[in-house]
Amino acid sequence: MSENFGADATSLPRRFRWTVAVVFTAFVSLGPVLQVTSPAMRTRAAKPWPAFEREPFLDGTWATEVEDHLRETSPWTIGLRGVAAEALEVMGRHEVDLEIGRAGMIFAPFSMFPNFWLVKKQRADRIETYREVSTWLAERNIELICVPVPDKVRIESARLSPGRKLSPEKLAFYDQILAELREGGIEALDVARSMHEWRRAEPEVALYHERDTHWTSVGAWRTALLIARAIAAEGWLEGAPRAPVIGTPANPVQAREDLAAMCGFLENGLFRDRIFDTWAGAGARIAGSGAGVSLPLPREVADAPVAVCGDSFAEGGLAWTLPLALGVTVDSIGAQAAKGPLHGLVETLRRIDRGELRPRIVVWEFIERSVSEDWWVPRPDLP
Repeated sequence: MSENFGADATSLPRRFRWTVAVVFTAFVSLGPVLQVTSPAMRTRAAKPWPAFEREPFLDGTWATEVEDHLRETSPWTIGLRGVAAEALEVMGRHEVDLEIGRAGMIFAPFSMFPNFWLVKKQRADRIETYREVSTWLAERNIELICVPVPDKVRIESARLSPGRKLSPEKLAFYDQILAELREGGIEALDVARSMHEWRRAEPEVALYHERDTHWTSVGAWRTALLIARAIAAEGWLEGAPRAPVIGTPANPVQAREDLAAMCGFLENGLFRDRIFDTWAGAGARIAGSGAGVSLPLPREVADAPVAVCGDSFAEGGLAWTLPLALGVTVDSIGAQAAKGPLHGLVETLRRIDRGELRPRIVVWEFIERSVSEDWWVPRPDLP
């Protein structure tokens, strides 16, 4: 009897263990399967899938960049992370990989500590890309204004927590970007210097959001005025047809703040109030023929004298501030969030090559941190 009992007792757990193993394996495999088959959630903080390199793979950098990519692109990762984060927060055990500064200012660690190994590795490719873009536009008598937007932590470093400061490498990084652009034949606007001047003159005026990586409407507007002054000094828009662009009142809008959202909470979960805030949503429109009539700014304008391209700072800022500052129509199809510094630029050049766009000036914006990310290799194929 004991023999039979022993056989029965061991066979059931064995079958149970196999069932658990199969179910667990199937569950784990759902992750990559759903990542491939589901539409990506391209948030504004999304990074590209990193190219495989032996050295970063061995030191763990590659795996970290894959994790950063999935964190902001996979709906399943975002959903599971949200449930876990809220459970840990309720239990008082939630920890966040963010730099929390003075008076609630939040900074992204990836902007404080760039991947300088990758910066050095891709330097030659970046400079060659700058040279190719500059030459391509010059051959077609199109002017180029490059607008490297400084990282928030560079301008708001006084709001870092006590004892925290930027490294010498980070402090020199923006000037390094300007020097590389010059080496590639591009004279860029020094937006960082201007922002520091604005900050010293009016320290109470917010240029960047406290819990988001992006600039405020004020930061975008003042940068557009900086671009407009540079264009006016060269006379590049003389004789260009004017457009009746009008500003709209700054109405309050609910915004999902990307740094606060990195806490991982669900958008409609228990802590929704921590990742959403009310912003002053200024904008611009085209005045209509009748009193009080206006139309939305068009994004695709074939005969616009100016085309702006870049990342989310262009899409959410320069796309509306530039028409207002310049008083002309601006094509902004190439201003595309979460696609890096080159995607919108190359698309703009291809439209010019196909005759779909005829600008006098191309304004190319990109954020400082994108120079330390894996956007530059392989070099883009220009038309």
